[in-house]
Amino acid sequence: MTERDFCPYSLGMEAELAALERKLTDLLRHFGDLRAENIDLRLQINSLRKEHERVTRRMNEAAQRLDALLESLPEENA
Repeated sequence: MTERDFCPYSLGMEAELAALERKLTDLLRHFGDLRAENIDLRLQINSLRKEHERVTRRMNEAAQRLDALLESLPEENA
């Protein structure tokens, strides 16, 4: 038997290693996809927080204007 004919792994073991390699490749691809999605979601959160702050500020300004308007109305006599 020559060194070239020697196979340290059985065919079943080779198949298991190939399957594990495919699974690892899929796992790494999925990890990359999730990482990219996580970055996108963080950017969306940041954008939505800024929008929330802007809308809250505008609502507060509108409430102040309404309060000032109500103060300027003449009082009704009962």
